[in-house]
Amino acid sequence: MSSKFRLLSTIAILLKFIGVITIIVGVAGMGYGVVEPQQPGHAFGFDDTIAIASGVLFVLSGLLTVAASEVVGVLFAIERNTRANDLPTLGHAQAV
Repeated sequence: MSSKFRLLSTIAILLKFIGVITIIVGVAGMGYGVVEPQQPGHAFGFDDTIAIASGVLFVLSGLLTVAASEVVGVLFAIERNTRANDLPTLGHAQAV
């Protein structure tokens, strides 16, 4: 991301990694809540509802975590663009 802000870049990468892992866990939880009741001798119960609901919450929190890491990338791009377009002001005398 940015060699100037190494620690912030590392934090953004960790946030993205944690977010993706959280999404995977959430999808697995939802899958368990949907597939397990279809097994022979099982019925859809309260535990399956909890598994699906917690899976949805995990997926949403994972998406928000990944979005937070992307915000850091957007801020880096804004900073890079600002420095690239930093033009000196014309027509103004500078005081000595």
